[in-house]
Amino acid sequence: MNGKKSNFDKSTTRYEGILISLGEVVNAAAIGAEIKSSRRICCEIYMPSDTARNLEIGAKFTYSLTDSHHLFYNAALTGRNELGFQEIPDEQIYRKEGFVYPKEAINVFFCKVKDISKKKCKDEFGTAEIKEIEGKIKFDKKLKDGSPLARGDQLLDTMVHLTRLDLAEGKEKKRLRKLIIKLLKSADESPIKEKLKKALEK
Repeated sequence: MNGKKSNFDKSTTRYEGILISLGEVVNAAAIGAEIKSSRRICCEIYMPSDTARNLEIGAKFTYSLTDSHHLFYNAALTGRNELGFQEIPDEQIYRKEGFVYPKEAINVFFCKVKDISKKKCKDEFGTAEIKEIEGKIKFDKKLKDGSPLARGDQLLDTMVHLTRLDLAEGKEKKRLRKLIIKLLKSADESPIKEKLKKALEK
């Protein structure tokens, strides 16, 4: 694919982005990933999930960096494994050579799953089953200039924690809710902030 020169960090760096895989419908999920200088991408997918089911050896997927809170919200908090639900509508995506990626992306990495392992992961908010994915970056494309969303952005951090809320239990869930409330109080007013408040109330 032709496009602007990629501007991603060539060293091993952790990003927050949108992973799009193909199943019965186009599935989008907000995922943290490490992109390595060896043209490898590594990410951990929570199970069970549509993304985990879609990503088997040889599967194609894209990983996109974006500056859009709206896009990240759709990928992180809509659908939530609802059968047949497409988080990003067709008019907001491109399709090319068996890959699907969002029009609002800054950078897109076109990848293929090379290795899979499974493990249980425990942190301060509870225990979860994880599917570790290692993919080969076939090529990448810059769609526009901009600075992608990253941890430290209050709205993005809130969305990341909200995705964990359903998995957490007991005291861990209470601590997570307090953290989310604190982040929302300090975030600037915006339509996305209002959506996140409603998501927390569900």
